[in-house]
Amino acid sequence: MASTTEKLQKLESILVVQNAPVLPYLNPRAGREDLLKFFGEQNIEPIPSLIALYEWHNGVRFPVQGIRQSVIEILPMGIFYSLDQLAGSRKDIIRWNYMERPEEYVPLFGSGEDDIFLLKYTSGEIFYLSPAAGSYGEFQFKSIDGMLEFIIECYEQGIFWIDPSSGLEIKEDEYSAKLQNI
Repeated sequence: MASTTEKLQKLESILVVQNAPVLPYLNPRAGREDLLKFFGEQNIEPIPSLIALYEWHNGVRFPVQGIRQSVIEILPMGIFYSLDQLAGSRKDIIRWNYMERPEEYVPLFGSGEDDIFLLKYTSGEIFYLSPAAGSYGEFQFKSIDGMLEFIIECYEQGIFWIDPSSGLEIKEDEYSAKLQNI
């Protein structure tokens, strides 16, 4: 089975082949020591896959004026949060208190509004939060690795593809069906 790092390398190679416009917006990687310090200061257990994710890239620059959200998405409603965005969004989630023990959740990807993919670092699972849509922490993926495998499969199966000018495109019905089979 491939490691988190190998999955991230595969995802990046897919984005490169598809000439994804998100690539220039990806921040440089964060160093392990800086990550351990950051997560310690945030009272977040630094699980290995979370460290690997931010060693890959420190999210994307966001917001970016004058571009469509889909240009910097990696998955639907999925802008990869930088560590600064993660910290700010996490404070909001704790304040909103939509879920039991909100301090156990770490926002990783989101729409920049209230659609957020959250890592529950105590279990490693990924949940989806969208209060506007009435979703208050629906289970999405078993782990960061499971989420990465899902994203890669969606690109490989043509469910996701990149339009170089407009960004992420999705076959909505196939995406919804695939989510139902997780």
